[in-house]
Amino acid sequence: MMMTAQIRNKIFGRVVALHPPNLLYSSGTRSPAELLRASGLTQRWVNREISNFEYLMHLNTIAGRTYNDLSQYPVFPWVLADYTSPKLELDSPSVYRDLSRPIGIVNPKNIEEVKAKFDVADRQFHSVEGTWKMLMESPNDVKELIPEFFYLPEFLTNMNAFDLGRLQGTKEQVDDVRLPAWATSPEDFIYKHRKALESEYVSLHLHDWIDLIFGYKQKGSAAVEALNVFYYVSYEGAVDLDAIKDPVQREATEGIINNFGQTPCQLLKEPHPRRLSYEGAMLRMTKSDTKPPNLFLFLQNLKAYVVDAPLSCPIVHVNIPRSPARSFMQHGLMDTLVTVGCDGSLGVHGWLPYDRTRSYPNYFTFERDPNIQNPKSAKKLAGVFQPGAKVHSRLFVLSSDGKFLVSGGHWDNSVRAYSLLRSKQVAHVILHKDVVTSLATDTCGMYLMTGSRDTTCIIWELNQLGSGSFLPNKPFQILCGHDSEVTCVAVITELDMALSGSKDGTVNVHSVREGHFLHTLRLPGDMPEQVTLLSVSHLGFICVHSCPDPQALLQCLNGYASEKSSGEVAGGDEHDIDSSPPTL
Repeated sequence: MMMTAQIRNKIFGRVVALHPPNLLYSSGTRSPAELLRASGLTQRWVNREISNFEYLMHLNTIAGRTYNDLSQYPVFPWVLADYTSPKLELDSPSVYRDLSRPIGIVNPKNIEEVKAKFDVADRQFHSVEGTWKMLMESPNDVKELIPEFFYLPEFLTNMNAFDLGRLQGTKEQVDDVRLPAWATSPEDFIYKHRKALESEYVSLHLHDWIDLIFGYKQKGSAAVEALNVFYYVSYEGAVDLDAIKDPVQREATEGIINNFGQTPCQLLKEPHPRRLSYEGAMLRMTKSDTKPPNLFLFLQNLKAYVVDAPLSCPIVHVNIPRSPARSFMQHGLMDTLVTVGCDGSLGVHGWLPYDRTRSYPNYFTFERDPNIQNPKSAKKLAGVFQPGAKVHSRLFVLSSDGKFLVSGGHWDNSVRAYSLLRSKQVAHVILHKDVVTSLATDTCGMYLMTGSRDTTCIIWELNQLGSGSFLPNKPFQILCGHDSEVTCVAVITELDMALSGSKDGTVNVHSVREGHFLHTLRLPGDMPEQVTLLSVSHLGFICVHSCPDPQALLQCLNGYASEKSSGEVAGGDEHDIDSSPPTL
């Protein structure tokens, strides 16, 4: 929709006056360059606190790129140059594209070639290797990539079997995009391509590409020297459409902009800083007073600790806070490790993840809860579990700060929260109509998801501010759609997804924030199997484990199977609360 600057400014003023909840600023205006400086994103990327993909998405957004305008669509780099080898060697620099050159002159021979017209070529994207070959052979094709190349395998498949026509030369029918030899499927291509984007080589050279697209080599003498100059109407502020009175000339100018695109807003006028190497980032983290070291960098030196005394019942749940408060690093206090027995007995153990007085950086000490074996002082979850119910790890979750333990499986269909600091129950909420069978929290600790025998799931918005009840009395979302008992749940707010598995072998996917049903995934085979475990990664891969015929199935977001394996999953033991527990 085209509008005059006067109408645009009037609409903008009305929107700002409404003070919408996601408004970043309400008075004055900031240029994209000022927004980037104020955001602190560049330093976070340099320090490896955010990924290459996240940083590029932020840069595109700040520079005005949007999915809603094809002429200003988000732009991502070609990162690979090898689309023919049967195996992709990401550790070899030779498989990567030179990120310091514009895509049109990555092949040096294109620098000398000048043509006066565009190539007459098939415009349909049908081959990754063919598109790269065209870029290398023609100086007139200077297209970079779009974000979908790094997260959306479905765009490579003609899922609706559209008739996309035939290639002019070979008369070949255009269908699914032809993938490189090293990719076995669209999912495999996206996975390896994203891995290449986050590789060490790209991390250490991405700043060169940012200089070309968003930085100081976009305009001026630096752009001329880098052979990074485009037609003048594509640059921000180069043309004032409102000043063009001739309707024919204006229509022609708009056509050029809409068909050939616009360059992003210039965000930087000085060279972009280089990212820290992986080793440098790890060293910086180790020396920091606010971040503990990654113990898994020193797996060969880790010391194992064993509880040598017999316990009253088997441990069914072990957890530590997902986002530790760095209590030892900041206050000299221990972090916690929480264990739950099949009878509801609680153990709150202490451990020191780092000790500067030791010669090797992975040393830690473990302090077992002294009350765990003392019947008089032992801590125990309030309430009785459902008689005959299986007590397993999925009935318990620990809050991200390690202060609360939430439990299900109780006889009265309740969800309960137990304060580990105050050693008492602080919340008792009954909204399900049958026993709660599974709980899960997101990585940020904002949402709790519960599943029940009543076939429903509930999402709770947890109180992290310290005022009021940790577990609210009202649900954030109630999710329906299952025909049988819910057996496991998972929630990931980064993808706005809540997943629930059931006894009949189905996995339902809902949105977290709106509670909308998205779709159902079904396990393959004629006989339905019970879904026992669910896990989802931030890349959108869903792992489903089922029984009684144990198998793990890896699926993408829309349910297409990627990998399959058979076997039991360790750590999934269940204990009947009516049986006599063995010693540990």
